Amino acid sequence: MTAPTMESAFALHTKGRLDEAETAYRLILEAEPDHPHALEGLGVLLFSQGRVAPALVYFKRRVEVPPVSARAHANLGEAYRVLGRRAEARQELAHAVELEPRLAQSWNSLALLAQDEGRYHDAEAASRAAIAQDPRFAAAYINLANALRSLERRAEAVGTLRTALKLEPGNGLAMSNLAQILADVGDRAYLDEAEHLARRAIATMPRLPQARISLGSVLRVKNRHEDAAACFRQAVEMASRLIPPAADAATDAANADSSPKGNETLADAFHGLGLAQVEIGRLDLAETALKQALEIDPNRAMTWTVLARMHAENGDFELSNQAARRALEVRPESPEALWRLALNLKDQLPESDLETMRAMTRSNSLPIGHLAFLEFGIGIVHDARGEYDLAAERLERANRLQAKSKIEIGLGYDAPQHTEFIERMIAAFPAGFLAGREGYGSPDPRPVFVVGLPRSGTTLTEQIIASHPSAFGAGELDLAHRVFYQLPELVGDLSIDPFTALARLTPEIARQSGANYLSRLDAVAPGASRVVDKMPDNFRLLGLIALLWPQARVIVCHRDLRDIAVSCWQTGFERNPWTNDWSHIAQRFQDYRRMMSHWKQTRPLEWLDLSYESLVNDLENQARRLVDFVGLDWNPSCLDFHQTRRVVRTASLVQVRQPIHTRSVERFRRYEKAIEPLMTLLAAKGLNPEPEI
Repeated sequence: MTAPTMESAFALHTKGRLDEAETAYRLILEAEPDHPHALEGLGVLLFSQGRVAPALVYFKRRVEVPPVSARAHANLGEAYRVLGRRAEARQELAHAVELEPRLAQSWNSLALLAQDEGRYHDAEAASRAAIAQDPRFAAAYINLANALRSLERRAEAVGTLRTALKLEPGNGLAMSNLAQILADVGDRAYLDEAEHLARRAIATMPRLPQARISLGSVLRVKNRHEDAAACFRQAVEMASRLIPPAADAATDAANADSSPKGNETLADAFHGLGLAQVEIGRLDLAETALKQALEIDPNRAMTWTVLARMHAENGDFELSNQAARRALEVRPESPEALWRLALNLKDQLPESDLETMRAMTRSNSLPIGHLAFLEFGIGIVHDARGEYDLAAERLERANRLQAKSKIEIGLGYDAPQHTEFIERMIAAFPAGFLAGREGYGSPDPRPVFVVGLPRSGTTLTEQIIASHPSAFGAGELDLAHRVFYQLPELVGDLSIDPFTALARLTPEIARQSGANYLSRLDAVAPGASRVVDKMPDNFRLLGLIALLWPQARVIVCHRDLRDIAVSCWQTGFERNPWTNDWSHIAQRFQDYRRMMSHWKQTRPLEWLDLSYESLVNDLENQARRLVDFVGLDWNPSCLDFHQTRRVVRTASLVQVRQPIHTRSVERFRRYEKAIEPLMTLLAAKGLNPEPEI
């Protein structure tokens, strides 16, 4: 047999005949143990297969033999980084840059190392240095996007990944990461593109677990939580198979560093699975998945904060606080963990935590979204202490920061667009529209829609009904809006919009549309006589609800607009685009009043008007009205709603765990100076802020 040459070994490697290439490299090294190119080639081959610890052995041998090579030190540094040996990685990569400052590979690995260590500005700088040395280096653009995503500069990250895909249109990792960032943004306009990208990534790189994670993230944002959980489970299985076994006794020690403890992809998959299970309401399975992520890497602050959120939503505030504290042990200045503690503890938050939050708000390095969280948290504490001027100062800054952050990630509010939506909905349901369409919908009596403006008492109303043994509170489902936006597809013409599709509905299509929603109720609440969907924005769809589910019960929640405004202003809705600006709030209020005025005139179905002020002042009588209206027999458990153990996914999760109180009535009076701009706007629009019932 002819002895292999480096040329033949490299040719086999280039053609993807990796087993043959590995054999050739090893034969060359048997004849010449210090052959520099064979050492490097075998190391790179093993590394590309995920056999990082064995690759490390050959990379170490390579740097010990001449000639001195910056690339050899960069390879060794990258292997150390992947194995979690960061100090050694930093040393080797710094040496590589010193030897050859123009080597893009070294800068790229330094960017990855900085990202691993949470030094996101350094990661950005190193990625840009790599791109400066090689403007066509797609991997550097991918890593730059990761840094920008961590800095919450998602719009820039999206553009950077689009550049990577122009350079390498078939790059599955770039597709996967772009899908993930678009899912992070959560803008409905981009979610279909995100799903398409994730599925393309899977088709391109079927063994890439990150692509399944990205698809799961997209589906979770689309509220397809069961499908999302399935994707995350697939990612768990795939990532588990990628954990390399020890190759031989000589590399056992090195392989110890590449055990599951270092498999961040597997941890990401468990983390995503936990999030999906939280959304579904399977809290035991969610907790198991999140703890599995933490077993792999106990230093995942983001997973501890998800656990903290999950426990709070389930009413276990002590466990929530414990998880937040664990997050702070890992990352002493975690904005999310500190915000969670402020939300849970309010005026009981230790002064040391509050001082940490104050100090962090003076930082110039934190993303503005994180600064907003901190300012909201400080404002919450001052409000609970009765220090309203200090609270107002913090809340004003929090809302300015959050508004800017939302614009940066593509969630800025387009007030004229929403007003146009309301006008088109009014035009789509003129008086008499439903009269000629009787019998289109399903007679199923289960759906109960609780609608209104956010912070108008929708969560409290849902909690009272959900405390009945025959009812189930499903939270904010967003399913009715999904049905609305699917109408063009259902009528078979994707070139039209949902408003046009409404006029083309046939009884068969209407029943199919309604059945899609009802099947979801079957999944989330099998056996329940009534299922509450408390998506506040469903106030826009009362005509559609009347058409598709004519036996549904609708409860319209009312509250003083001034209290609603102050509550929204204090809450810091991460995904709600209109609650940070008084002019947007005023316009939204006007849109709401216009829409409800139209429904009152056309009366598509009967509903129950419920005043928040009446509810908290006369709980039993109002609760009896509620239960009677939804068609259930009275049950006294509805008065003990604060003791009901269920997941509450809204900003009211703390309040609904407390007995009824009237402390939030006329809360706006504590902030009359702060809301002066709102009052001027409401007066100009002719809006009376008092409840309309």
